Amino acid sequence: MRVVDGTIADRKSTALCAREGRVTAAIGVNMVGPLRGLRSLVSDRTEWATAATAHITAP
Repeated sequence: MRVVDGTIADRKSTALCAREGRVTAAIGVNMVGPLRGLRSLVSDRTEWATAATAHITAP
């Protein structure tokens, strides 16, 4: 799992999960808009390396 937007400490974040090198889930905590933007990564089963590096906005 990798946080791709926001921070866990702020209790506002989105994260991606993967299995066997493909995105399998997106999780959102108090960030509905950014979570919607990650839906296609899950439905397309995007490669983890591509998704994890292209969508990181958190420090």
